[in-house]
Amino acid sequence: MSTRDWDQFPIRLPDGVRDEIKQAAKANRRSMNAEILSRIAAPVEGALSLRDWLAGMVLVRESGEHTPDDAAAWAYRYADAMLKARSAP
Repeated sequence: MSTRDWDQFPIRLPDGVRDEIKQAAKANRRSMNAEILSRIAAPVEGALSLRDWLAGMVLVRESGEHTPDDAAAWAYRYADAMLKARSAP
């Protein structure tokens, strides 16, 4: 699928935002579209990463009789395995 086949979504930007995106795109050596997509995909400040969220879900469901340090290590091992499986062909 070509990027030309992607959905298009026109938006209104406050004054100055287009120029800010254009400058950032130039500095990051990418198109304005790629800059916008990068910003959309970036975690919001203070938000959990997918890895942290997965580990938290594992802890909620399966905490059992682990010490806090063991439980955290165990939860992140599961989260890492889920992320690895997600990217497998």
